[in-house]
Amino acid sequence: VSQNQQELQIITMSGVVVANLLWLPSESTVSLKRRIQKAEGTSPHVQKLIQGGKILQDSDIVHPGVPVSLVRVQRKIAIFASVYSDLRFYDVETGEAMRSHAALNLRLACLAADWSNVRCFTGSCDGTVRVWDTCTGECLQTFEGDGHCVSMVSSDNEDRLLAATSSGLVQVWSLKSGKCQAHVKTEARGQFLVCVNWPRSRLEDGIVSVAWLDAVATYNLKTGAKVWSLNLASTGVIAFNADWESHRCLVAYRSGTQRLELRRLGGTPPATAKSMDRNVQSFGPASLDPQGLICVDWESERALMVVQPYALELWSISKRELLCRLRDSGGDGTELVSLDVNWTSVPQAIIVRHYIDWELVDGQTSIQHWEVAEGARPHNVIAEHPTIGGFDVVAAAAQF
Repeated sequence: VSQNQQELQIITMSGVVVANLLWLPSESTVSLKRRIQKAEGTSPHVQKLIQGGKILQDSDIVHPGVPVSLVRVQRKIAIFASVYSDLRFYDVETGEAMRSHAALNLRLACLAADWSNVRCFTGSCDGTVRVWDTCTGECLQTFEGDGHCVSMVSSDNEDRLLAATSSGLVQVWSLKSGKCQAHVKTEARGQFLVCVNWPRSRLEDGIVSVAWLDAVATYNLKTGAKVWSLNLASTGVIAFNADWESHRCLVAYRSGTQRLELRRLGGTPPATAKSMDRNVQSFGPASLDPQGLICVDWESERALMVVQPYALELWSISKRELLCRLRDSGGDGTELVSLDVNWTSVPQAIIVRHYIDWELVDGQTSIQHWEVAEGARPHNVIAEHPTIGGFDVVAAAAQF
């Protein structure tokens, strides 16, 4: 920030002017921070203003004629994708809004984050897929789908981006060239689950699996050919996670028992689950959350899931035994949005959830951080999400 003829200019390190402000005499640091937020979106609590080699306190006066440096303090963030407020960024530890932009009525439907490359991806109800800078909130790229709602986006955290729409179409784009690399028409329709096994190098080795109603089908990303299918014994799949390196998958259903099934992948299509039921052992909690929030680490053979009444359960896949259970009665009656897990020796989990009071037509969205160890208690904060959008958060991603 520099003074020039009674004007303040906010300039990036590359020299780009991002905002112009009037100079106010005897202005306090906190006042300038608030005006900077209004001009370009950075929340005051992540701003540090430095003048004359000194970090200014909120009560300090910003002196004219002396350049001021603005530094954004790095914080762990949670990203919300919502129907009315588009994309918003929050501090995981405090729930404070870190960056906000005017809503563009994008009608977002899904979200995925690539933290290592400082970007995230969203899909909209009109089929549009967007790439965003998680530091600035700037839209970097836009890809057009088939006009149907995007139900899932996924990235290999390098160059490829995949999106699946409610019509059953799966597309893959190159982020570097912007060109579509794959166009797979699946049999799935409406709401369905997608699991991607990204190739290490060639797209020919990539596999996408879709699960809907009472069926699972797997397709080659390059050719679009169906390579495997499975007719399930029950309808309403709420959780599906496949690992083609170990040729195993986890399946859970909406109707009947919601316990998990560990199945083998492979064989000549179509394989019929009904003929294999006697060889499949179910395990897991008595009742999964209907959102089917399950994260799997196939390398350590562990699965973390949300169950009802509200609790987190950590299970061993290979031994089919419960390793840890954390109950939180405060979560009863809430609606869950997302579950993110950091698979360390003691897993860390972040859950985003709603509490909705339908009588008052009001609600709140909270960010809950867990250490998955016996006796641990969650760190819970309320996000500064707009009340009008209190129940419109459709997807979230959290950073560890």
